[in-house]
Amino acid sequence: MELVVRSISGINSPLVIRVQDAQPGERVRIHVSAVDAEKQPWSNEQVFHADEHGVVDVATSFPESALWSPPHHCGLLWTMRPDSIGTNDGEAGAFELNGLASVHIHVKARSEEEGWGALVQRTIAREVEECAAPKGCSGFSPNHRAPGVLLLVDTPTATASASAAALAHHGFTVFYCPEIPADRLPELAAEIHEHERVDSELPLALAAQGRSCADAIHLASTHPDLIGPVVAHSPSDVHCDRPGFSAFMKSAVTGHPAKLWDFYQHAHAKATPLDLSGMTGPLLLTAGTDDAVWDSVGMSTNLEKAAREHNIEVFRVEYPAAGHASGYPFCFSGLPATTVIKDHGHRIAVGGDADANGRAAHNSREQVISFLSSAFDISD
Repeated sequence: MELVVRSISGINSPLVIRVQDAQPGERVRIHVSAVDAEKQPWSNEQVFHADEHGVVDVATSFPESALWSPPHHCGLLWTMRPDSIGTNDGEAGAFELNGLASVHIHVKARSEEEGWGALVQRTIAREVEECAAPKGCSGFSPNHRAPGVLLLVDTPTATASASAAALAHHGFTVFYCPEIPADRLPELAAEIHEHERVDSELPLALAAQGRSCADAIHLASTHPDLIGPVVAHSPSDVHCDRPGFSAFMKSAVTGHPAKLWDFYQHAHAKATPLDLSGMTGPLLLTAGTDDAVWDSVGMSTNLEKAAREHNIEVFRVEYPAAGHASGYPFCFSGLPATTVIKDHGHRIAVGGDADANGRAAHNSREQVISFLSSAFDISD
């Protein structure tokens, strides 16, 4: 039996694991493991059956467990879970990354009679370097001036500054700016627009997820001379307050992730709708149909309608059975797909499952890169 891997590849590129020279129909166990930036171990082991040629290829072979279907080259990664020697599955939110640090995946394959092992390095971005950034932000760019993108999140994401590094790989200068107060955003955006690595002849693009989408849309509407393309993952169509302690009381008692759907449904009825009238666009909206946080499908539909009323070029995408947190570059298709996120010490159920959320992240990456490249008239 022979184990074939690609020893170095990008974090979101196809995971190449192929077992050759097994017996046709033979059961082959493939085990993958990695440690994230917080020193939390993750792993997964699945059983496959060799085809008539004695081959198991994770890109085309079904696992016995049927945890993902149809086959996908990243299915083994989507379904990795935290090991018990670290935090347990209920405590870990998502696989943590940091900057340009690579992820190392240990691969083992074994049959009844023999086994093989290999080490795979998954890089965040090549030909990208960290650049100076405003206080509270991280910046990454190619080694030249490029269109600027500002990533907005109101709570740090698991991918952290790696989000900016990965997107910068595609020809952008990207700044990851978590938890920036809304009243500081115009000043911050103006500062980034004049950055030495940003092409100031072009407008800035914004990419946001969840509650931060409202800030992104408001900034684009009130500063159309500064902000152009906007990517809004799982957006709200109103300005929403952050849930208070009462929304998390049941979670604190039961130990289960908080379910915020009812809170946001109640808050939505009393909230102020977003005003898109000043936006110049274009606008990309994405939503998972199993979003457990709020009705992002319905609200993205409302935003799409409002955008069309103001002659804003708009694109809206739904991800079947996916949850709230699947948007690139805040989620990577080459990492474990989570159904729980952490937000200021709270664990929140976001919906979907590993298969649906992983596929959504894969599709989101292609759509975001295509959208921004088209908006800035550059080729990937």
